Amino acid sequence: MDINQNKIWTVIDIINWGSDFFRSKGIESPRLCIELLLCRVLNFERIDIYLQHDKPMTKPELDLLHSFVKRKADREPIQYIIGKAQFYGLEFEVNKHVLIPRPETEILVDESLKIIEKYSNPKILDIGTGCGNITISIAKNSVDSSILAIDKSIEAINVAKNNSEKLGVKNILFKMIDILQNIPNEKFDIIISNPPYIKHKDYVKLMPEVLRYEPPDALTDNKDGLTFYRRYAEIFPDMLNNRGKFILEIGYDQSEIIGEHFFKAGFKCDFIEDFNKIKRICIGIKN
Repeated sequence: MDINQNKIWTVIDIINWGSDFFRSKGIESPRLCIELLLCRVLNFERIDIYLQHDKPMTKPELDLLHSFVKRKADREPIQYIIGKAQFYGLEFEVNKHVLIPRPETEILVDESLKIIEKYSNPKILDIGTGCGNITISIAKNSVDSSILAIDKSIEAINVAKNNSEKLGVKNILFKMIDILQNIPNEKFDIIISNPPYIKHKDYVKLMPEVLRYEPPDALTDNKDGLTFYRRYAEIFPDMLNNRGKFILEIGYDQSEIIGEHFFKAGFKCDFIEDFNKIKRICIGIKN
């Protein structure tokens, strides 16, 4: 990897060079990657790199870009390099302390909002808030709700708070609570969670971008992927108000066993499929 600084590099030169370089390294969406890195270096929107395609790059800009390209070649997620990720039409700050939001998790938000609109001033709990993408997206679309968002990581809580402030959300309280050890001392109308559900045996086979860079505790329980659901089946009966509901994201092969755990705990569950026809969302209500 080399950007010869004895020649003048324009924006379009970098796009062409970076696309070829990332393609040679087997990086997915190589042109998009170099464009996003350029936007971060130049403080551009993507349209700007084409409106100013002939802009010469300065040495400090090339130096910064070079460091970013090296990180991406080492398979670091682009979202961590540029420090942000898109989710539900909003832009969230992300770093190595929080999971990068996934598109399929937008289904969790969609289904939550369908349920929330049937309540008046609902009390909501978000467990494992991470960067706050789920709870903030919900809060922006349900301003009369009162939300408690918890996470066991103070670093994640700080990221979520920053995102909440930047996006102008006022109806969320953030607290550091490890749900496997403690529970909030109040009841809720709705509980939402996207817990770590990847089995350890599957986790160790994940792509380098995930395995080497994203926080393991946000992805796997280091066991069978069901630790949090067993805990939820145990504690949700006492945490939900009468006719309260929960909405959970689940793994690709977990619907049957999760349904059994909650049935034994007194819940009726329905499942929503994702884009790949996989049962991805579990919605439960107290029988």
